[in-house]
Amino acid sequence: MHEHLVALEERMQRLRHAIRQALAQRETARTSNLHAELRRTQQAWEVLCGLSIPLPDLQPGPASPTDPHALGGPPLGD
Repeated sequence: MHEHLVALEERMQRLRHAIRQALAQRETARTSNLHAELRRTQQAWEVLCGLSIPLPDLQPGPASPTDPHALGGPPLGD
């Protein structure tokens, strides 16, 4: 299990670096895709640690502004 945690942590670090580069180059689509991949990797890390239960695979790409659940947070109040 330790090797898998280390691999996920290294992947998260690489993704964060790639996100910073994409932000600096103003590549919004790439930034969004990388951020979605980072969220999936963080979820995998949490599941492996027993901190979370597996969730359905998150869709890559930008969140829809008309779908409050697409933002990844709790439902917004009316």
